[in-house]
Amino acid sequence: MNVTYRLKLTAARVKTAPAGRHQDGNGLMLNVLPSGRRSWIQRLVVQGKRVDMGLGGWPIVSLAEAREKAFQNRRIARAGGDPRVTPSAAPSFADAARAVHAIHGPAIKTARDRQKWIGEVINHAFPVLADRPVDRITTSDVLGVLMPVWHDKPTVARRLKQRLSLIMQWSIVEGYRNDDPAGAALCAVLPRNGNGGTKHMEALPYREVAGAIRAVRDAGKGMVGLAFEFVVLTAGRSAEVRGARWEEIDLDAAEWNIPAERMKAGRAHRIPLSAAAVNVLRKAKESARGAANERSGLVFPVRGRAVDEKAMPRMMKELRINAVPHGFRSSFRDWCSEVAQAPRELAESALAHVVSNRIEAAYARSDLFDLRRALMERWARYLAE
Repeated sequence: MNVTYRLKLTAARVKTAPAGRHQDGNGLMLNVLPSGRRSWIQRLVVQGKRVDMGLGGWPIVSLAEAREKAFQNRRIARAGGDPRVTPSAAPSFADAARAVHAIHGPAIKTARDRQKWIGEVINHAFPVLADRPVDRITTSDVLGVLMPVWHDKPTVARRLKQRLSLIMQWSIVEGYRNDDPAGAALCAVLPRNGNGGTKHMEALPYREVAGAIRAVRDAGKGMVGLAFEFVVLTAGRSAEVRGARWEEIDLDAAEWNIPAERMKAGRAHRIPLSAAAVNVLRKAKESARGAANERSGLVFPVRGRAVDEKAMPRMMKELRINAVPHGFRSSFRDWCSEVAQAPRELAESALAHVVSNRIEAAYARSDLFDLRRALMERWARYLAE
């Protein structure tokens, strides 16, 4: 049919227009069949494709109503939406993500990790999914979020996939959808990215640990160096050492009592301190002179704040120590087996590992504190040889 170009239709023109398509505005056209039947059609570009949408027949849909529909449709299309799709009652992905974060946030130990949880979702998923209703998200959409980081940042991709799945599972529980597009079906199509197995932290052979301590001492790395040495001597986690407070330390009893909220397993842990570890603490107290440091209550403060988490790895890289702070726990564990020949239960208890075997768990009702004290003293002496 021929299309007649007119600036605007009028109510009278709608009644009398001959067969053909008669334009109005916003892509709206009156389609008149040879039979005289009249209906409204709108031509739009929706998500990059040209489409013709039916808006109903005249006179049930008046000219004014057709114009209003056409205007609203064009607004939706210009915003990247599809006016052919019935509006969803489900929340947007962004709102769902924040709701899930609010539920799980209190269980995340540090403010930094709580922010990291939602921050990675905002950075990688929001640009693609933020305004999408959760019931309209497909496996293809999730792939669009993951693939840009799947090979280059596999650890980030793994965390992101877990969080997307958690948000989708929340949507299922809330009744907004009945499947998880970040779940099993997605695993079947994702390519291998070298992140399928356990990734072990870089660790030095225990024979080289003493040399690493000497290198740090010789370099005069101040509070960061002292925190590093304390990590090695206690076989503690870097975060636990960096956040250590004097209220947790009993120098006279040579004990470090870490509260449950600062432990990875959520259980309080008591660490016996070797004479060398106590000596490090005394040096840290002397080095922390100053109002800001003393007010902080931290054992290893730097200008009143905890040692930055990147400071130790940066120092080790500078000194060409080919490991990460967490790797010294592995060095200690190997030394326990090969040199000290300590029972497995004793070594695992020293590392504050949760014992899953029921027989071992019963054996570990005692934290073997006196035996651990002797073990940590042997470790310190080994490093001093």
